[in-house]
Amino acid sequence: MRVSKYWFVPFAILAFFNACDCDDGNLFFECPATQACVSFADGGMEVVGEDYISRTKGECRLGHTECDENNQDICVGQIGPVDEICDGLDNDCDAVIDNGLFIDEDGDSFNDPESCLGPKTDCDDTNPAAHPGHEEICDGADNDCDGEVDEIGPFECWTGGEDTVFGGNSPCKAGIVTCERGAWTGCEGQVFPTPEQCDTVDNNCNGIVDDFSLGEGDACGPAESWGACYYGYNTCVSGEMLCIDAQYPQNEVCNSADDNCDGIVDEGLERLCETDCGFGVEFCSYGSWEGCTAATPGIEYCDGFDNDCDGEVDEGCPCIEGDAQSCVEDPMEDQYTGAMMSCGVGVQICDQFGMWGECFWFGTEEEVCNNWDDDCDGVIDMMESACGVQSSETLGVGECKAGVATCEEGEWGECVGEIGPTEEVCDELDNDCDGEIDEDLNIHEKVDMVFAIDISGSMCPYIHALAQGISAYVADFADTEHRFGLVVLPPSNHAPMGAYQPRYEVITIPPLVDVTSFLARLAILDCDGGGMEPSYDTLYDLVLPSDPAGIGWRNDAYPYIIMITDEAAQTWSNLGQSHISPYIIDCQIGSCVPGDKIEVFIISKTTYLWNWDSILYGELDRYYEIGPADGNRYTMMLQDIFANVCMPEGADGGTELSN
Repeated sequence: MRVSKYWFVPFAILAFFNACDCDDGNLFFECPATQACVSFADGGMEVVGEDYISRTKGECRLGHTECDENNQDICVGQIGPVDEICDGLDNDCDAVIDNGLFIDEDGDSFNDPESCLGPKTDCDDTNPAAHPGHEEICDGADNDCDGEVDEIGPFECWTGGEDTVFGGNSPCKAGIVTCERGAWTGCEGQVFPTPEQCDTVDNNCNGIVDDFSLGEGDACGPAESWGACYYGYNTCVSGEMLCIDAQYPQNEVCNSADDNCDGIVDEGLERLCETDCGFGVEFCSYGSWEGCTAATPGIEYCDGFDNDCDGEVDEGCPCIEGDAQSCVEDPMEDQYTGAMMSCGVGVQICDQFGMWGECFWFGTEEEVCNNWDDDCDGVIDMMESACGVQSSETLGVGECKAGVATCEEGEWGECVGEIGPTEEVCDELDNDCDGEIDEDLNIHEKVDMVFAIDISGSMCPYIHALAQGISAYVADFADTEHRFGLVVLPPSNHAPMGAYQPRYEVITIPPLVDVTSFLARLAILDCDGGGMEPSYDTLYDLVLPSDPAGIGWRNDAYPYIIMITDEAAQTWSNLGQSHISPYIIDCQIGSCVPGDKIEVFIISKTTYLWNWDSILYGELDRYYEIGPADGNRYTMMLQDIFANVCMPEGADGGTELSN
């Protein structure tokens, strides 16, 4: 008996072999009509029992015995093991369907594209992370085998703080992370919180709009807190940073306040004013409007003017005051020549009431100033008369005397030769006509006098005449204990400049020198300074007790300061009169004692008087007009400011100036 390579038939399960003899029907054993059998490739056959039949697997089937046409036993209907094919059957009868046809090189239990398992194909049998149903990851591979690579994302991302608020007024935005070329990108496009601004946006993304915005609460407002100006504070309101409670410079109004915060009160204010006679201009003085230039109604005179401002001129007047008309008188015969004199014609003058006066015949009246030959002497007018405006208390006292006016063509000429009261000077004369000679002259016997001179380009018309006038004045103090200083503002363009730009320059070395040294420095004075003159700053440093200008005021000499400029007062440090005047009114330099004032004088243009009125403590005679440029005029100004104490009967028999 032979067994096929596909069959394993244990002898134990075979009972007996029952061979059938199909020729004579004689059987060794009685055999059924058919029996289960197994045929072999070499033509042999074996009969097997039912127990073997129950053990067949897959598609394999036992045959059954039949007699062929030669009465030989053959095995019919047998199905034996064959090579496995992809048909969903167990062709090789090993109890495994389609075994050997499933390729799973990566061990992920999914077939490759060449297997016969239908839709369960593995897209990459070299990658155990790539098979149907696998979750796609960012690695450059088709992990879920759907034909697409890295079809994952993009995803929202955020790397900022956990408390960040998104949406609404918050500008913060999450970013996007994207799978590109098998790798995740960084979190791109994020908008992070920024410091809070006042703009109705939640810049710091904390859920609150404009909370504690940058700059909120900071001081704001005018550049300086000065005069009526004061600072406020920043407050964020509806997205706009507002300056609360600040007071900015305003147009100056007449209220005794420094509204425009320039250090000067009520400067340059004027307005129209009106009376019944018309319009004029009035000016503000410390909060009050004063000095209206409009005329006021008066008594109507016959003078060609509407004196009572009723709209009519000289109403009811037969003539106008001062008009003259001839009136005929009989000609008079000259007693010497017998000729008829033309002065025989009289004249009538219209008086202030508009009435013609009586007719005056020239030959019979005393000559008067009326452009007529009243006394018929062939000379019209040309008489003289004492004139002047002095009071009876001064006329004829001391140097005071009346002038003389001459009548020409009916008009009195100028008053010539009048001498009125003047300031007392050291000349042994009663200049002020009070009956006393050389009284009450300057009591300062030893002074330190500092000239602070503007040398900007606008001073060129004056600078050399000033140098001439000052030189002539100072020369009178040679061999005295008086000392002089020279300060220029701004510094000369030739002066060395460092990182600090000085406001002025003291050019006398040392600052207080004798007459000879002072004149040497004055000789080189020129208009070669810069274009902005810090006159307030310079005067401020000169009067401070700490002496920042370095003048070195002597404690036994009285301080004099003479500021000379043709410009309005200027400052580089926001200074004004209110900063300077307290130190002038309460002198704390030199030989001053409590209650003394610094002797300050200003030579400038009349236009700028109100830049200095407080500094001059209201004494406007301390202010001098700079024009016209005249050295002699400047010398007289300075002599008016200060002269030595007058001591009569000097060594030369004349008046002596004592230091």
